[in-house]
Amino acid sequence: MKNNGIYLIMLFFLILTVPVSAQTDTSKNAASKTTQKTDAEKKKEEEKKKLEEKQKEADKKRADFIEKTMKYGNQKERKEAINFIPIIRDEARKKDLTSQLIVMLDGERDSTVIMKSIYVLQDLKSGEAIPTVVKFLNNNSEDVKIAAVYFLKNMDAKETAASVQEIFKKLDFTKDSNFTTAVIQTLAVFKVNTEYEFAIEKIKDNKTTNINRLELLLFLGNSGSKGAESFLLETFNDEDEDISVRAYSANALAKINATSAIKDLNNFLVAFDDYSYNKKKDYYTLNIYVITALVKLGDSGSYSRLYESLRSDNTTVRLKSIELLKDLKDKRSIDILKYKAEYDPNLKVQKAAKEALKEMGVDFEPENKDDKDIKNIVNTKNADANETEVPLND
Repeated sequence: MKNNGIYLIMLFFLILTVPVSAQTDTSKNAASKTTQKTDAEKKKEEEKKKLEEKQKEADKKRADFIEKTMKYGNQKERKEAINFIPIIRDEARKKDLTSQLIVMLDGERDSTVIMKSIYVLQDLKSGEAIPTVVKFLNNNSEDVKIAAVYFLKNMDAKETAASVQEIFKKLDFTKDSNFTTAVIQTLAVFKVNTEYEFAIEKIKDNKTTNINRLELLLFLGNSGSKGAESFLLETFNDEDEDISVRAYSANALAKINATSAIKDLNNFLVAFDDYSYNKKKDYYTLNIYVITALVKLGDSGSYSRLYESLRSDNTTVRLKSIELLKDLKDKRSIDILKYKAEYDPNLKVQKAAKEALKEMGVDFEPENKDDKDIKNIVNTKNADANETEVPLND
């Protein structure tokens, strides 16, 4: 019995000893792995720190080189250096270089360097540069003037509206010019609706080019010139007027929310329904603009007509309809736009529909592949060869 007791005691200690030993080994292994993991993390952090230091040093050298080159380089080198300012990582250094660029620009004479500087300052969204850039509206180089006015437009620098208006009054509307277009569009963005009488005067002037007339009509609408309502309605109803001019007048009426024009716009649609096939082809542009104007004005019966135009056999009509729907962003058009994005027989229409959906914030997902394969077979057999293309002017 005594021996049995000794065996039991030994067995008890053996049982206790084995787990403790195993546990100790496991703990050591875990500690080792933890140490290894910590070492790996430390190494990774050290490598990351070294990389950041290298990048910081490279950034400093790049900024120093830009600064020197802007001062002492030839014109090509200066333009290249200026172009690299936006990629400087150190925000304080980038701000300093931007300020230096503005000071340099104020006394710059080379037109190509001026243009590059203005474009880069626009990328940097430098409001600090506005007082300097506005001076270039009177530069001898038209390219510089265009860069300057678009800078003001994109920066929404409404405080410079008076300066832009002064230029507007001096423009030669008898000649087509990118600068003229830029000035008109900028005043529209600034919502300068006090110039509608001057704009109407130039639209009526027979010497004004057709492109400038259209730009001025867009200006009346985009600037919200309510005072031009009667003129726009009269121009729209003038059957002897250019079709594009009438179309832009309808567009402008919608943009100034001229609900008084709804009756006249609908009267045109009724007349259009009775046109001969050949005459309808001539008036497709005006028809679509009128329908869109009515939709914008909230006319209840007009949306079905716009929807119908998306089912036209004419590719150009479908393209124009999608373009106008994109502007409207009407949620009712989502389903048919999805269909056009996937199944329309014309690739341009498909692309336009996808872009319209994207602008409306709609994720486009292709439907069942088998359905698409069937549709592709049908489209191949009924290719666009039979379509009659009708050019539509904006």
